Amino acid sequence: MTPLQTTVGGVYLSEMECFFHSEIYAGVQWPFRIKQQRFKVGSYFRTSYSNHSKAIDAQVKFGVSFFNPVKNQWSY
Repeated sequence: MTPLQTTVGGVYLSEMECFFHSEIYAGVQWPFRIKQQRFKVGSYFRTSYSNHSKAIDAQVKFGVSFFNPVKNQWSY
């Protein structure tokens, strides 16, 4: 059995003082295999702020990604 993995991160995007967007996220991922292909299924809590919305936005998101063995990296 493969254990759950925790993940955290953030991003900040700014364009010449007229637009900015920032967000942070935290969640758990579950890696697994189907035959020889590796996948990760995850659930994440994300919150963001942008000068376009003037409000703090919070969401729960789900994602699926796969491992590319040729590039030796995950798809995201």
